[in-house]
Amino acid sequence: MKILSLGLDNSILNKTSALAERTVMYGELVEKYAVIVPDKKSEKIQLSEKVKACGSGGNNKLAQLIKIYCLAKKILSEEKYSVITVQDQYYLALIGLRLSKKVKVGLEIQVHGWEKYYGLRKLIAKYVLPRAGAVRCVNQRLKKRLVGEFNVMENKITVAPIFVDTALSLRSAGRRRRAGMERSGSADGLTVCSCRPNCGARLNHFTSATTSGRERRRPTGISTQACIGRSKFRGFPTRHSWVTARRPGT
Repeated sequence: MKILSLGLDNSILNKTSALAERTVMYGELVEKYAVIVPDKKSEKIQLSEKVKACGSGGNNKLAQLIKIYCLAKKILSEEKYSVITVQDQYYLALIGLRLSKKVKVGLEIQVHGWEKYYGLRKLIAKYVLPRAGAVRCVNQRLKKRLVGEFNVMENKITVAPIFVDTALSLRSAGRRRRAGMERSGSADGLTVCSCRPNCGARLNHFTSATTSGRERRRPTGISTQACIGRSKFRGFPTRHSWVTARRPGT
């Protein structure tokens, strides 16, 4: 399976970031994993043998969205992908839906919350969410709203609670501080993880790692890599959602 991801967090362009390391782990689940994010600089970073990250280029948001569409269209024309996954239910989701129909590939939309849910964004969300092949959200409350308000079929929804590898995040943060390589556009703010009571783990805003409920309750000292390895990817919600989104024959 080959995955094309349209993301929001350009910290993935920094090889030492927690997001970049986590994405490399995701890449182990599939044959190929490509990520496109909005950024003023147009660049391609090879994070691993299977994973590459691309900055869109563009001096403003509109230009970046156009360049994301053009870059994604080029990638899809050069190689056949199984699923487009989008980390936003607004403008990126609209781009993803357009590409999905054009090249006949599955579409997964990730819903992490309802920030800026008004005006044009509200209309876009109501249009794209019911038309996605799969929708991934982080809790049951979001799932109920997706079913009730957006008419998303329940069998298309995968609930994948947040999981954080504390050790990985702290190691990455330490390397970024020592190297002084923080990108100006990255999400620097930290928040306390609420994956379970008294977890206390810290994670970057706008990024998330997902795993199954059973694995999520493992002690925080066990890394994401260990959890994924033990499950041999079976029952991994992210992978389940990709398979749900995947169209027959892709």
